[in-house]
Amino acid sequence: MWGEGRKIVFLNLLPYECGAAEEYLSRMAQRGWLLKNVKGTFLIFKRSEPKMLKYSVDVLNKISIFDHKDSDEALEYREYCEAAGWNYVCQKGKIQIFCTEEQNEAVSIHTDEHEKLKTVFKASFYDVGFQNLLAILFVFNLYILMILGRSSFYLTSNIGILSLAVMLIFIVVNIIETTSFIIWFLKNKIRVKDNNLMAFNDYKRVKAKNIIKTSFSFIILILLIVVFVYDDNNGGKFNILMLVMLLALALGSVCIQWFINNNRYSRNINISLSIGGSIILIYLVLSVIGIFIFNYAIDERPNAYAMKKADLTITDFGYNDGNNAGTHLIYNKSVLAQTMDYFSDNDNNRLSYNILQSQYPLVIKFYQNRLISWHNRYDNGLSQESTSLPDNIKVYRDKKKRIYIFISDNKVIDVIKELKDTSDEEFIDKVYDKLIKN
Repeated sequence: MWGEGRKIVFLNLLPYECGAAEEYLSRMAQRGWLLKNVKGTFLIFKRSEPKMLKYSVDVLNKISIFDHKDSDEALEYREYCEAAGWNYVCQKGKIQIFCTEEQNEAVSIHTDEHEKLKTVFKASFYDVGFQNLLAILFVFNLYILMILGRSSFYLTSNIGILSLAVMLIFIVVNIIETTSFIIWFLKNKIRVKDNNLMAFNDYKRVKAKNIIKTSFSFIILILLIVVFVYDDNNGGKFNILMLVMLLALALGSVCIQWFINNNRYSRNINISLSIGGSIILIYLVLSVIGIFIFNYAIDERPNAYAMKKADLTITDFGYNDGNNAGTHLIYNKSVLAQTMDYFSDNDNNRLSYNILQSQYPLVIKFYQNRLISWHNRYDNGLSQESTSLPDNIKVYRDKKKRIYIFISDNKVIDVIKELKDTSDEEFIDKVYDKLIKN
């Protein structure tokens, strides 16, 4: 991103990649761009005369991510470095950035390679460890939703599909990141043991990684905006509200960090401000969304769809419909599949079903396996039945003849039947005629 005399560049670095940052900053100085500040993952440069500068990007473990900017420990470290001939440029968390004229004989900030490796490893381990924690949570979440759960929501919601894609991409990127970090550490442990200088990942490798991350982030951001604006499964107002709330969370986090950096509170107070502020932000956002959903469900949801008529209702079996006050059908659709839910009951009888329909055989196969597994996990004892239906139609039923699953080439139908005077054969034929055959 360019402005008049200013340039903003995305560069996401872990502490063990500091050498790549030093290489990149020196190149930029030669082109007439001097680093002025770092905001998150963005480097801010200012136009100047081309210079031959040497940069030192150091990790200071004495400070915490909860410390305010320019803490006493950071100021003391900068004085030490400036006495050695280095000029302070800016700070990003634990990372301190210095530079000096290339012809100057500045004293190396780090003289003990063992201590340097230990410092960089510790700082990187926290970052990589946090990413691993998120990745583990995502893996657990995917396992719960897609393996243990029925997974219908995430197959029939564009937001759900996008969420799955984001989690999968994050897990894959994290595996690559962690592998790279382990390889770097093992190589440098051997180098330092042999009394050689510690080596960082070079800029070319880091640049390639950042291009991939930036591309994925940009694509996901565009898709997220498109889904929020154009996907009407939950109503356009709700999607736009969700987008605004996400932006509010991001802006609120930035404001909390700005407040901490501009006030010299103790580390414990800053931790309380960060955690407390985040909890308040999340509470306010969830409250706004909750109020909106409540009002939306009361005022708008019953009329969200022009009263879609269910192809199969309880009246088709000769019973009165008990749903006089509500809609018969709830409908959702994604790029992979669509789902419809019907429910009706009266004093003595009940009929409900869910239809998942997709043109993709893999989606049908995946969902039928998950659905059958989900039912069997609750000891429903589903078994495939022999019927007079066409060979491509499979029917599963529990022992109580209450739960039925119908599987065709493009549909999976999950039915709960509590109809006293309807025979099994009549019920199966009616479901086939109304929901599958037509």
